[in-house]
Amino acid sequence: MKKAELEDRKAQAAKYKIDDLEFSPESKALFEQLRTQLLALGDDVIELFGANTVTYRVYDFFVEVIPRKRRVSLVLNLDFDECDDPTERAADATEYAFIIHATESGGVLFTVDDSAQIPAAMHIVRQAYDKVSE
Repeated sequence: MKKAELEDRKAQAAKYKIDDLEFSPESKALFEQLRTQLLALGDDVIELFGANTVTYRVYDFFVEVIPRKRRVSLVLNLDFDECDDPTERAADATEYAFIIHATESGGVLFTVDDSAQIPAAMHIVRQAYDKVSE
């Protein structure tokens, strides 16, 4: 069932490519740095472009990257209570009525404003990746 759902998502994503997304120069630079590290998490990582976001999945999604004006927002498939975030930058995504452009619903929202925050973001992304890879 999950395999069929993933194939459906791949077919939908085939309509889009990275050039379809609206990035500012700042958010594009942050995304490119994150993208390299996200794809390096494992051979099972699948990158799916959408109209306004990029979702990274194994079978389930583990992170959705949403370009913003001068930053990127990450929606993570992780319960906020289980999130180990020493920086305390992560927010409980369930406290938001909705997150603009998000297509997935996750429990953690993390905003990356500059490249110095990427290691902290990847610390949380690894937790979400490990959760869906089990």
